[in-house]
Amino acid sequence: MRTIYLIRHGEPERTGHVSRCLGHTNLALSIRGRKESMELASWFKSRCVEAVYSSPLSRCMETAEYIAGEQQRVHVEEGLVELDAGEWENMEFTEIRSRYPQLYEERGRSIGTVPPPGGESFARGAERLQDALNRILGNTRGDVAVVTHCGVSRGLMCGILGWDINRVLEVPQPYGGISRILADDDGVFRGSPVYTYEAADEEESNDAGGTEIITKKKIIINNEFTD
Repeated sequence: MRTIYLIRHGEPERTGHVSRCLGHTNLALSIRGRKESMELASWFKSRCVEAVYSSPLSRCMETAEYIAGEQQRVHVEEGLVELDAGEWENMEFTEIRSRYPQLYEERGRSIGTVPPPGGESFARGAERLQDALNRILGNTRGDVAVVTHCGVSRGLMCGILGWDINRVLEVPQPYGGISRILADDDGVFRGSPVYTYEAADEEESNDAGGTEIITKKKIIINNEFTD
C-alpha cells in the first residue's frame, strides 16, 4: 500500500476582491501562500516521499519547490493542471451569470457534469487527474507528494469517497490542504480529505466526518488515517 499526498497549492496572488472563474490562468503565490507552502515543507520533513510532482502552473510549482527543498527536484506532470474553464476563464462570476444565465443555472443543478462552454467538467477533470496519478505511480515505487488544484482534486475525491459528483463543492480543499490517498497494488484508491487552518489558542474537536486535531497548527485528518 502506497500513499499519495494530494496537495492543493498555497494561496495565489489576486488583483482586486472580485470572484473570478480561474482555471489555467497562471498566478504566483501570495505572501500568505508562501507561508502556507513553508508550513507544508515543515510538515513533510517527518515524512518520507520518493518524489514531488506538480502541475505546470506557477502556484503549484512554487508550492512544490518549498516541499522538495534542496534535496529533491520537482517533476512536472501536465495532467495535474486545473480544470479548463473554457470561455469562462478569468471571467468574473457576476459577468458569467449575466452573459450565460441558462447555462449557469443548468450547471448549478448539475455542477459535476456540466462544463463551462469550451471547458471541462469536474467529472472529466477527475478522470484526467486519476490518469495522471496512475502514471506517477507507474514511474515510482514509494510514497509521493503531488501538488495540484482544487477543482480536479474535488472531483477525484468525490469518486474515492463514493459521493455523487454533484456534491463536489462539499469536498474541503483549502489552500495548502492535503488529501491522503492510499493506493493498493491493483490501482484502487481510497482516502479522505485532510485540511489545515490557522492555529488557535486552544485545541478544538471537529466531529464532522469523524475528525481529530493532531497538531497545534491544526491539521485535521480522518481518524482512519491518523498518524
